[in-house]
Amino acid sequence: MGLPPEVQDAPDSQRVGRYVAVDRLGAGAMGEVWRAWDTDLNRWVALKLLKHVDSEHLARFMREAQTAASLSHPNIAAIYEVGEDRGRYFIAMQLVAGRSLGQLGRRPARRAAEAVRDAALAVHHAHEHGIVHRDLKPDNIMVEDQPPYVSPEQAQGRRLGRRADVYSLGATLFASVEGRPPFAGANAVAVLRQALDGEPARLAGELGLIVGKAMDRDPQRRYATLADMAADLTVSATRSRRIFRSTSRAYVRCAFTSPAGRPRSAPTSPYDSSGDPAGGDS
Repeated sequence: MGLPPEVQDAPDSQRVGRYVAVDRLGAGAMGEVWRAWDTDLNRWVALKLLKHVDSEHLARFMREAQTAASLSHPNIAAIYEVGEDRGRYFIAMQLVAGRSLGQLGRRPARRAAEAVRDAALAVHHAHEHGIVHRDLKPDNIMVEDQPPYVSPEQAQGRRLGRRADVYSLGATLFASVEGRPPFAGANAVAVLRQALDGEPARLAGELGLIVGKAMDRDPQRRYATLADMAADLTVSATRSRRIFRSTSRAYVRCAFTSPAGRPRSAPTSPYDSSGDPAGGDS
């Protein structure tokens, strides 16, 4: 996997150990938090850098890292590494794919209650282990994207291509047929972990082949374009003797980003040229 362009262009001053700091996400009394690229594991992380290197700040920084690393809770960002490089002390942690409550601004009462409920459970877990946060505010509470439909690469904060949308539509198809998301969990973080490490529930029959291909963890094994996926859905609808020319239509709400570039060559369709299931790679 190649380096994202913004990582390739980053000056040496933004390289900390195996991480390349790209965008500053925020700053506090003790340090700054950057979106950074892990060059060993090829993923985006949140990198916290200590501002002032004196004995008092360093001791507090290390205490924060050690206490945070000792916590294991689905609503608390995971700690990946604590280290030092050329006199710069850092904590590398999970980058949450979403925005803070401060960035979101005013929200519907139910959504606000759900977000603060999840934060309350996380901070309560810290309190049970003798840890006080000391800096709770909207900017420090992250709200993730819709996790059951987010591709693994988006959950990891990696650069997205068209096949991320293929994955999300595959998950949407599963939910439309089964009446539930492909992954379930107690909260958003637990669902994302399942998307990264678990296997989604399977649909039977021809739609199962389509969903399996669309939701492959490896983007290169998914449909290269949504037109390819639509073609297989047309075949499936025809073979199921369902009326394809319906009086209703589905519309996608506009939430598009700029094109990710030309996709690579298309993987094999789960149907052969005759329209029969081809077995294959789903």
